[in-house]
Amino acid sequence: MESPTTQANEEDQPSDGIGRPSPRPTWHLTPARNWMNDPNGLVHVDGVYHAFFQYNAGGEGWSDMSWGHAVSEDLLAWRELDVAIPATANEQAYSGSAVVDHGNTSGLGDGGTDPIVAVYTAATKDGLQAQSLAFSQDRGATWQRYDRNPVLDRGSREFRDPKVFRFEGADGHARWIMVVVEAVAHEVLVYSSDNLRDWTWESAFDHPTPLDEIWECPDLFPLPVDGDEADQRWVKLLSTHDHDRTDEQGSTMRWILGDFDGRRFTPAPGETWRLLDHGRDFYAGVTFSDAPDGRRLMLGWMSNWQYAHEAPTAPFRGAMSLVRELSLRTVVSDTGADARVELVQTPIVPEGLGLRSEDEGDDEGLVVGLAGVVSIESVGSARTVSVELCSGDDALATVTLDANAGEVVFERASAGVDAIDGRYASVRRMPWDGGLVEVFLDAHLVEVFACDGASVMSHQAFVGPDGWRVRVIGGAAADVTVAVPSDTE
Repeated sequence: MESPTTQANEEDQPSDGIGRPSPRPTWHLTPARNWMNDPNGLVHVDGVYHAFFQYNAGGEGWSDMSWGHAVSEDLLAWRELDVAIPATANEQAYSGSAVVDHGNTSGLGDGGTDPIVAVYTAATKDGLQAQSLAFSQDRGATWQRYDRNPVLDRGSREFRDPKVFRFEGADGHARWIMVVVEAVAHEVLVYSSDNLRDWTWESAFDHPTPLDEIWECPDLFPLPVDGDEADQRWVKLLSTHDHDRTDEQGSTMRWILGDFDGRRFTPAPGETWRLLDHGRDFYAGVTFSDAPDGRRLMLGWMSNWQYAHEAPTAPFRGAMSLVRELSLRTVVSDTGADARVELVQTPIVPEGLGLRSEDEGDDEGLVVGLAGVVSIESVGSARTVSVELCSGDDALATVTLDANAGEVVFERASAGVDAIDGRYASVRRMPWDGGLVEVFLDAHLVEVFACDGASVMSHQAFVGPDGWRVRVIGGAAADVTVAVPSDTE
């Protein structure tokens, strides 16, 4: 069965139970029905992007984890396919990754086509977590479990989320590398293999994060600095959470720069963990294998474990972010000192958007509809400008650009979502260099990009069926425009 996830009908949009209809995003991956969380097995094959994801085929809450499956040719319009790796009576299929096994090193191919091999965490009824394989011999259409699973078992209850990639050493020997977490022990473990079936332990990385949180969903990859292929740095991604915390953050993602020699990751001198996304709703982001032209493309889950089960959407619960292309850029302060390499996120966005200026609005603001992009190019002489993101008369969130403080502030109200966890209403801040700020709105998903992608924050804000309206507050001579899909102008 195939079901388009970018189309919605009346049956797809019932009331959410707290009085607000739940429109479906247009540009973001959502399941047709039921629960979704972490992206898994992101891989590009023969011109098609495959996104697998944690999925409960039987309901709108987290349970009975399987690998859902969707495909896209442009990373914006997704088509949902049958469940790839279903839960069984004894095993749930937790998060992991997938690779095209060029040369059939695993021996799991059919002799004619290189297999796609998924490495996933098998969570069994006895409470243990181990790494297992599933494979496809028909370019991702159908999947079967390896009959000698698991392939890596430490007897642990918190051993999960393997990310596998190909690494060629200085001696020319290529092998598979797995980074995987001991979630509660706060370790990222490195293993190596020649065939994806037999794994050798290499090292453990335990550089502390700022808070005592659960570690999940690691990733590790090289990127050139400022496009210079001779200056490569390794980037480690990590998702952390403690949904029992009383503060407003809950789930988050961090990154750190360093070097990897095929066995051990070593942070660069002076490097510490930095926030990947300054918002409340970006988690479990990982990158695609085999992306064309060496591009490093990341996809994340747009929710937070503090209130993910209460999100007022139906009949689906859970959505992915816009796909973001990652790069490294040297940023120099205004004084010319303190040069620092930053991880830049550039969203993959639709083409053909028509512009509306602030002058075209009325007293109630600019109409965006369910999907559009708000661009703030200047704060004007007042040095600050606030843009209210409204649903009907309610301001669900406010984006404030403060040139004096050098920051973007996102304040989210509890309007219309009183049934959600009390920590939902929040204020988040991120650095801002005075340049263009873009706010991508797509139903309840709000992604804010500043500093040419070096500052990013992602949030949910549960808009009604008529979509978004934007009001500009203050900011004399502020330059605010809205771009919307051309067929909705």
